[in-house]
Amino acid sequence: MGATKKILIAGACIFPEGSGGAVRCMHMLAKGFAANGHHVEVATTYGTDTYKRRIEMDGFVAYSFGLLHDLNRLSLVKKLKSHLKLMIYLIYLTAKKRYDLIFFYGPGPAFVYVGLLAKIMRRRVAYLMADIQPKTANMKISGKLRRLLANIVDISLANISDLVVILGTSKLVRRYARFAPKSSRVQILAPVDTDMFAGGNGSRFKAKFELKGKNIVTYSGTLDTLEGIDILLEAIKSVAQKNPNVVQVIAGQALNKDHVLGKKMDFMALAHELGVEAYTVFTGHLPIQDVIDLLNASDVLVMPKIDHPLNHVASPIKIAEYLAAGRPIVASRICELDHHLKHMEHVIFCEPGNTKELANAINMVLDEEKLKTKLSSNTLSITKSLFDYRTVAGRIYDHVY
Repeated sequence: MGATKKILIAGACIFPEGSGGAVRCMHMLAKGFAANGHHVEVATTYGTDTYKRRIEMDGFVAYSFGLLHDLNRLSLVKKLKSHLKLMIYLIYLTAKKRYDLIFFYGPGPAFVYVGLLAKIMRRRVAYLMADIQPKTANMKISGKLRRLLANIVDISLANISDLVVILGTSKLVRRYARFAPKSSRVQILAPVDTDMFAGGNGSRFKAKFELKGKNIVTYSGTLDTLEGIDILLEAIKSVAQKNPNVVQVIAGQALNKDHVLGKKMDFMALAHELGVEAYTVFTGHLPIQDVIDLLNASDVLVMPKIDHPLNHVASPIKIAEYLAAGRPIVASRICELDHHLKHMEHVIFCEPGNTKELANAINMVLDEEKLKTKLSSNTLSITKSLFDYRTVAGRIYDHVY
């Protein structure tokens, strides 16, 4: 693993309690570097602790420069102030050579200036990118300008960096091979704490939601048609006809603006319209321990993403957490997951958007105990080798040094 290094991870997000895969991934990487013996600091624009901006957790230290619970309620002036404070702090640490490696998570405009200074001060620079914003129809001028700025920052950081860490598909790999050919590249999958997700208490969740004796089909994550929630609701109707003891648990919150529809989607109303509300439990947002307990309680974990440009690049952290829970998984054949996972060995793949295939795959798991056991037992080795946070952090380190 090499000598102990001082590693600084910088991001523009709400850390550590923000929602979304970026925050969870940044947390896992920091935890992974720390577990591998390095001194790790995370510096982000926003935190959620009302009383302090410095916290110690999981072997590393985290600093934030603006405290909030809802990013949407923060004024533009306060947002800019938090970003400016973060940039000044990063410049100070760089000028004083307080770290060996700075790791930028995402295309923050201020990171370009810090990265250039880091190169002058002979610090190692790494840049992680997980997605690219596609050009969509009827995009407004403001959206086009934001997309242009993001692309300029993205390409600049990729060229500044010693290593570009790609948390995505081959489409993203090709992008950096084209636009930053002199920078080294490493492709990773979403990191997860395999021990934590394997340690859920399913009985506790079943008791809490009165689901004892039920066959539980679970989706956990953002509620959005991009994620195929409407497809899952349609599929469960067919599943219930064959397995009347089934209940689907949908854990998470709907976006204020659905990525595909461009407006808020009422999935509870859709469940009523489809006549599946008797088989559906919407939990809303759950604390992480409840999520882990839910995954452990489930008979089938489902990722029904649709075939859409927004699903063609990023590597979903959800599949890593599902695998770590050690439960059978049914997933859309999307995001090049079939490059890493085998059909009927690690997961059951179905074509995205195909309601009939999704329902048949769920029924197959519920009906075949041997298949369920095989899928569950095969998850441990593949998760440890490809997704464990210590493994992923070690792989990144080995490519930097």
